[in-house]
Amino acid sequence: MGVRYPTVAIIFLIVLSNCKKDAQGPTPLELICRGGWKINNAQLAGSGRQVLTDSCVRDNFFGLSPTDGRLPFGSLDQGPTKCDSSDLQNTYLRWNMNRDGTMFSTSIFLFPGNTSMEYHIMDLTEDRLVISTEMLDGGINQNVTITYTH
Repeated sequence: MGVRYPTVAIIFLIVLSNCKKDAQGPTPLELICRGGWKINNAQLAGSGRQVLTDSCVRDNFFGLSPTDGRLPFGSLDQGPTKCDSSDLQNTYLRWNMNRDGTMFSTSIFLFPGNTSMEYHIMDLTEDRLVISTEMLDGGINQNVTITYTH
C-alpha cells in the first residue's frame, strides 16, 4: 500500500506537466482594444438597407483602452469632417465588456440615431469588429448590424 500512493503521485505530476495550454490567440478584450474602429458598413437587420452613409459619420472612429485594473475608458473622435461644427472633436467614455467577450457597453452612444449603449459582438478579428445594436430609423427602433475596421 505504501508504494502505491507515491506511484499515483508521480503519475499525477507527469500528467500535469504534460498538460500545457495550446497557444491561443488574443482574447476579445485584447482585440477590441487594438486601435481605432471606423464604420465600414452599416445595415438595418431586416431590410439590409444601408444606413449611416454620411461621410461626416463614416469618418468617425472610437477606441477603447484595456482595464488594467483601472476604470476602463475610451474615446469617440468625430474624424476630419464633423456633421455639426459645435460637436466636440473627442468625447471620452467609460466602457465594459462581459466576461465571455460577446458584448460590450459604453457610457455614450457611438453613432447618430443609436438608441442602445449595448453592443453585441457578432465577429471580432485583428482588423474587423461586427456588432449588432439598436438605432432609430424613420421613428422606429430597429436592429442594425455595423462592421468596423481599423
